Amino acid sequence: MRFFITADIHHSIQEKFLPLSQKLAQHCLEQAENGDVLLLAGDNACGDLKGLKELLELFDSFPGPRALVPGNHDLWSHPDKGVGSDILYRESIPKICAQAGFHYLDQSPLKVGEPQELIGIAGCYGGFDFSLADLTQLNSEDKEIVLEGWRTGLLDNLFWNDYRFTWNSETKTWDHAQFSKQNTQRLTEHLNQLESDERVKSIVCITHTAAVLDQAIGHPNGAQRPDFQRAWFRGILGSKRLGSAIQKMEKVALHVCGHTHYPKESTDPSNRHWVNIGCDYPRKRWLIYEPGEGYRFSDWIQ
Repeated sequence: MRFFITADIHHSIQEKFLPLSQKLAQHCLEQAENGDVLLLAGDNACGDLKGLKELLELFDSFPGPRALVPGNHDLWSHPDKGVGSDILYRESIPKICAQAGFHYLDQSPLKVGEPQELIGIAGCYGGFDFSLADLTQLNSEDKEIVLEGWRTGLLDNLFWNDYRFTWNSETKTWDHAQFSKQNTQRLTEHLNQLESDERVKSIVCITHTAAVLDQAIGHPNGAQRPDFQRAWFRGILGSKRLGSAIQKMEKVALHVCGHTHYPKESTDPSNRHWVNIGCDYPRKRWLIYEPGEGYRFSDWIQ
């Protein structure tokens, strides 16, 4: 059994990238065998349910279980003419997944493999709560700039579009840190279910956002940016709480995320792998994981 895992496909974000989605799917389908598993770790489309449906249909012939989590782009909706992100997350995306034969991991975990040698799969969007940033080294003025930037989504010439296109259908606002906390609580419940099942020998976990600092980056324009800019950016890349929840689980062998568009990987003292697959708009790849054997990457698909 092999796991084919990717993230940040961003299907339909621009018409010029549509052939890339097709090439990525074809690369997977040409290699996949009966019993293999397909996992998509968020930003599958871009606030476009039609695009999400089209993407999932590309994998109709995949010969094994399929599952996904949404990313921040999947929850985007125009406040003037769309439905709220809460409805997308809770109703619309799960419905499309069910129609396409994909398991929606934010609602429940999945078990695959032989009955007495199961592999558990858990996952969720994850979200961000600003905890991956270290503000202790900043002076008071820079710290306040970062905190204000997290309140507004704006820092200098940088604007984080989640603050514009993620919103609740009732309040018209969105509490990013609270949503991330809820994601972590639900993921913890799912992981505990898998941990307590004696038939489950190991767990693969996917989230869209980073769970540890080793999966994040300092700033998209380089490490030489001012410390307060790097802190602001790290804060919106993931959640330390998310990583802590995963680290408490003995059976988790691999955690994979996306979101930052930069590849990163590390292995902790318990031999658990933390991987950011690093797909970007113009290039994609697969992480191919064989339980007990490790993982490798496909070539970049461009």
